Amino acid sequence: GVVGFFATALYARFLPQEILKLSPIFTSSWISLLMIPVAYIFFVIDSFIVVALMHLGLRIFKGQGTFTQTFQVFVYSFTPTFLFGWIPILGILASIWTFILEIVGFATVHKVSRWRAFFGMILIPAIIFILIFGAMLVLGVGIGLLAKFAAR
Repeated sequence: GVVGFFATALYARFLPQEILKLSPIFTSSWISLLMIPVAYIFFVIDSFIVVALMHLGLRIFKGQGTFTQTFQVFVYSFTPTFLFGWIPILGILASIWTFILEIVGFATVHKVSRWRAFFGMILIPAIIFILIFGAMLVLGVGIGLLAKFAAR
C-alpha cells in the first residue's frame, strides 16, 4: 500500500551503499527476507487507513455500520487475494472476487444497497486519486512552462 511504498523508498534512499558492500547479510536477497515482517506491519497500518477512508465513504452514503464491522468485512473479504494473489492468473480472479465480497459485505453490515456500498467504497479513494493526479498535472505543466520561459 501507500505506507509500504514510502517506507521502501525511504529505506532504499537512506541505506548507505557502503553498508551493502560490508557483509553478505546485506545482499538484496537477505534484505528481501528481512523486509517480509516489515511488509506485514505496514500492511496492517495501511489497512487501517484504507478502511477508515472506505468507512467515511460508506457513512456519506448513509451506511449504518461501525468501523469494527467495516474492518471485519475488509479483512474477511481480502482472504482470497491474500491466499491466491501471488499466483499470476488466479491472483487477478482472486482480486475481483475480493472486490465483490467487499461490496456484498459492506452492503450487508451498513444496511445499504450494493450500489451505495460500491460508490461508498470508491468515493474517497477516487477523490484522493483525482486530487493527486490534478496536482501532478498542474505541477508538470508549471514545470514545463518554467522550463520554456527559462530557455528564452
